[in-house]
Amino acid sequence: MPADTPDWMTEEKTRARELAGSGRGSVNPDAAIAPPRSLKGLRFRTDYQRRFDLLVATEKHRSGKNGPDLVEEAFEMLFEKYSV
Repeated sequence: MPADTPDWMTEEKTRARELAGSGRGSVNPDAAIAPPRSLKGLRFRTDYQRRFDLLVATEKHRSGKNGPDLVEEAFEMLFEKYSV
């Protein structure tokens, strides 16, 4: 980091690295160490949306995983199943 970087930014960067290593999420998504993500519009059935929102809320408290983390996990399972 540049010499004029505030101490709190350095501390946040360190905390994000520690959280990324522990498998837990970071409050500051910009500070998290994760692969870059882009937006992709997907359409879901309404009942799936409600179930997914409930799953995200539950997992956020249980494991710290957020919606994009769970979607990536689902894609990994699909890729494995269909050998892509």
